Amino acid sequence: MGAAIEILFGYIETYRLADLASLLGVVISLTGFCATLYNLSKASSAAERAEVAASAAQKSIRLFDTVSDASRVVSMLDEAKRLNRAKEWKVLLDRLSDIKKILIAINIENKILNDDQVKKIQSSVTQVTSMENVLEKALSDGLEPSDPAQISKTISKQIQKIYTVLIEIKQDRVD
Repeated sequence: MGAAIEILFGYIETYRLADLASLLGVVISLTGFCATLYNLSKASSAAERAEVAASAAQKSIRLFDTVSDASRVVSMLDEAKRLNRAKEWKVLLDRLSDIKKILIAINIENKILNDDQVKKIQSSVTQVTSMENVLEKALSDGLEPSDPAQISKTISKQIQKIYTVLIEIKQDRVD
């Protein structure tokens, strides 16, 4: 047994297998290191793609919420016109307040609106506030509003503005 081990060590020494094993170890280590760097770059790229996808998903959710809120405002404005025609002033006043809150939220919470859309919504907020003030004054004086036809006309203009913004947002989504 001792002779066999001596032959084996002699063989390893003659053919310099120890040096070859060390060299092979270095090559394997370098290959592993390169593979690690490659996988790290792929993981970084995957993380970037995931971040882009998450951002797109957030934008899509904001877009959906904005479309939903704008649609709800248009519907509520239609109801406000009916309430005005029916002379349901107190309910109309409440409805206008709700509409204004939603419009303010759309303006504040959305970064997807362009400057023109923001101006249209802000203009509607101003008009709704003005209608609220007219109704509030008339009701506090125990009177009916002096010009219900003007209120209906103003509501119709707001429907047109908000509906225009709604269509523009939907078109931006398609483009």
